[in-house]
Amino acid sequence: MRCASPLLVAVSFALVACTLQPSTAKRADVQSADVLAGRYIEQSVPTLAVVASELLEPSPDMQAFARRYGGEGRSRVLTLRGLLQGMAEAGYLQAEYEAQRTLRPGDVFEQRRGNCLSYTMMFVALARSAGLDARFQVVDVPPQWNQRDHWVVLDHHVNSVVENVRVDSKHTRDMVVDFNLADYQGNFERRTIADAEAFARYFSNLGVEAMIDGNDGLALAYLREALMQDPNLSTAWVNVGVLHSSQGADEIARYAYEQALLADATDLSAMSNLAALLERLGESEQAGRFRSRIAWHRQRNPYFHYSESLVAFEQGRLDAAQVHLARALRLKDEEHQFHFLKARLAAAEGDAQLIRQSLRTALELAQSGPMKRRYRGKLEQLRTAAEG
Repeated sequence: MRCASPLLVAVSFALVACTLQPSTAKRADVQSADVLAGRYIEQSVPTLAVVASELLEPSPDMQAFARRYGGEGRSRVLTLRGLLQGMAEAGYLQAEYEAQRTLRPGDVFEQRRGNCLSYTMMFVALARSAGLDARFQVVDVPPQWNQRDHWVVLDHHVNSVVENVRVDSKHTRDMVVDFNLADYQGNFERRTIADAEAFARYFSNLGVEAMIDGNDGLALAYLREALMQDPNLSTAWVNVGVLHSSQGADEIARYAYEQALLADATDLSAMSNLAALLERLGESEQAGRFRSRIAWHRQRNPYFHYSESLVAFEQGRLDAAQVHLARALRLKDEEHQFHFLKARLAAAEGDAQLIRQSLRTALELAQSGPMKRRYRGKLEQLRTAAEG
């Protein structure tokens, strides 16, 4: 997969582990400091050489790049355009995306490789070096689960926003920079985050990569640093739980999942992991409560119903697809993807009027140029077919 077009992705992972041994630890005796110190894992926890405060410091080559393409005395919009043009010319926009390679911004700049969080951090460092107010932004995309060896990995989406860019004599706007538009085309909720949370997500990524490589001591060191940067990053606590669960320390894992839910009571990954753990421990009634909470949240998530509708449509179950899509639209009518699927369902049923109406609504709601062009093309095809 490639990061395409001028926008960037970051990933934070929450893992779901497999079969484990029962633990003899008592949850009542567990303390966060003991957990993060590595008391309950077999490997020793090393001291990290990576310093969070230095992550966004641009290398001399990055500073030179920012001066060359950002220029001095330019407006913000011209500085931003210059940086993106320079990145395109240098091949950064066509670089290979490697989901399990979290690198420092300077290493990404030199090697032209890494995952989307690494590219986002590189862009923020370049933009700030050029005098732009670039910040990190979390996008509330639907969960995306990927299988990696015996792990199941949940990806979250983070991009960058450059604030207060003047686009004409009367207007300023925030410009989103996201190198993975192809995968995230919805009108999703988003929020800017502090650097500390971005750093926490960076270290959490490194913790996952170390865990997948079997280096549990290093994984815990990274996850500990993630929680030092942001103690309320529920994802990091979920990963701490999975790490201990993989070693059979079930009560420690349970503690970590509970800490994740204290940080974010809506974290479905924490609920799912905790429900599975409780089931293994024979606490089926409590596990059922968490599964009920998960179901409650899903039923109120328009993207869950959209995903169910899309699966049903692709399987030819049109009635089920219509039911789920209707629920998605009741929950969020302003999502262009939903209306495009409505057009596809109308096409399957031969309703030309509804196809046009749904495509026009999708076109009005779409925010990105590529999506608008796609919908215009579909409408043009319909017009041409009608004239023919």
